[in-house]
Amino acid sequence: SKKAIGVLKDINVFGVSLANNHIFDCSEKGLKSTIDWLSENNIKHTGAGFSEKDLEPIIFINNKSEKVAFFSYVDKNTNPHFTESQNCFINILNLEIIKKDIQKYKNNCDRLIISLHWGIDYIQYVSQEQVDIAKQIIDFGADLIIGHHSHVVQPHIEYRNKQIFFGLGGLVFGDFLTKKGMESSFQKTKNGLILHVNQEHLNFFKSSDNRGNIITINPSPNQLKRNKKLWNVNKFFIRNEKLFFFYKRIELFRIKIFHFFFAFQNNPFNRLFKKLKND
Repeated sequence: SKKAIGVLKDINVFGVSLANNHIFDCSEKGLKSTIDWLSENNIKHTGAGFSEKDLEPIIFINNKSEKVAFFSYVDKNTNPHFTESQNCFINILNLEIIKKDIQKYKNNCDRLIISLHWGIDYIQYVSQEQVDIAKQIIDFGADLIIGHHSHVVQPHIEYRNKQIFFGLGGLVFGDFLTKKGMESSFQKTKNGLILHVNQEHLNFFKSSDNRGNIITINPSPNQLKRNKKLWNVNKFFIRNEKLFFFYKRIELFRIKIFHFFFAFQNNPFNRLFKKLKND
């Protein structure tokens, strides 16, 4: 909505990724209105649009006076409905395309950031395939990879002195609209990481989406320790693919059960019935 644009302006967001599985939820009309609102408010976008130019990276100058290119891609496995929009373009995660894009801008830019919309909803761990893909992209010449889609914080690793963040969680997220605002079945989907990255150091900030959609952001000095534990579990699942498969099936089934009961409790008709009963 237009209110969201106001929030983006208030927190000084100057560029956004549109390469995600929900960008076509409101068809071409929704994409057009999104791009129009962004353009009217001087917020750059990349990853999806009505021409190949909309897929080109966002170019900006950072506080080190370096020229930075920000690329955005979405994995087909997240089910973006772009095939239903014949007049639209979207950047699909394809290693050959990513390699060409990096080669095209590598000599003209000091830093290359790759945004990947991938992974499995609500699953905190990543697959060996994701690790391999991320490392290949670093080998192509990328300087930083930031991932999202799973709605939960996933591990991050260092490879060839470059940082790979498989999933940063979310700044704000809710499955259901309740009287208290957007609520979620799981508190872990209401947490995320915000990064401050430069050549010398990496700082972490933890974001929490509290009841009433009040966002709190605090430094997270212990993130490296938490990540080490998370990555150790992730490596165990990578070594034991069958256990990882069963873990995912059980977790996704559990989530469906929670979603069902949460949705039932917050269903407008159920809330109206309770209100009438109490009256």
